[in-house]
Amino acid sequence: MRVAFVNMGYWMNCGSLDEECRSPSGVTCNACARRRYKWRATEEAAARLERNLKREVEDEKTRAVIAEQERLKMSEEIRKVHKEGTEGMLLEVMLGGTDGLIERQEARGQRSLVNSSQLPTSGTPGTTVRGRPMSKEVEEAWAATGIEFGPIVEGELFRDSVLPEGWSKSCTDHAMHSDLLDDKGRKRASIFYKAAFYDRRADISLTMRFQVSEDWEGRKDIGMFDGYDVVYRVLDCEKEVFRSKGYSIPSHPRGEDGKNEVSEDSWSAYEMARCDSEEKARDECEAWLIENGFADWKKVGAHWS
Repeated sequence: MRVAFVNMGYWMNCGSLDEECRSPSGVTCNACARRRYKWRATEEAAARLERNLKREVEDEKTRAVIAEQERLKMSEEIRKVHKEGTEGMLLEVMLGGTDGLIERQEARGQRSLVNSSQLPTSGTPGTTVRGRPMSKEVEEAWAATGIEFGPIVEGELFRDSVLPEGWSKSCTDHAMHSDLLDDKGRKRASIFYKAAFYDRRADISLTMRFQVSEDWEGRKDIGMFDGYDVVYRVLDCEKEVFRSKGYSIPSHPRGEDGKNEVSEDSWSAYEMARCDSEEKARDECEAWLIENGFADWKKVGAHWS
């Protein structure tokens, strides 16, 4: 026997226990509506749970794939440290032990690069420099060197290159820095190569013929807080060709008992005097360059011919 309650034309409960509502009014009764809502909510929750579980499984698979790719990449990087790969690393350990292993790897990588026919890919035409696009000026400067570059290989630190006759690469006293020299022995580019297996990277950047810099050697014996005369120099291929006169910089302000705690006014006056003297010395050097026909000395690739 079905028991029904009627409220303003709507049946409250038709008495049905399955999905079909038996309300004679043709409008779903409240009891069936609530039951259908619960069924629908339960089905949606189950579907949502299934989607979440599926997504978690897919994410886990993705993470596993990425981890495997990273592992393979690291393995490949380790293999590329030297041509001998892992055997080279073991040989380093056998010959010299683990002490200084990284330093020996870097030194050996430097020698391998200098003796090879390759240059770092990063910084050469068609690439970016530390993530920034190369300017037209730098592209033109590379073209003027006459270096012939091979194709860029995705994922490779180096690319084949043919240097002009007489050009060479030279090691510096630092295992991660080398120089690219032209046929006159002038440094034309700086090469950076870190051959350590855990952080292997390399790049190259063109150098300007002229540099204006402070003469740090002239003040190495001066105390930290003492006043001194600042001098700037013009370097032509790293050789001094002009130096400014000295411009006085006052002694470093100090507080009571010699402590480096000074008033803001004292510090501001010192900084203004220091910056003014350094600017005068630098301006004198730049004026010399302009007077001698090197007005565009800051342009990469200028005045090498």
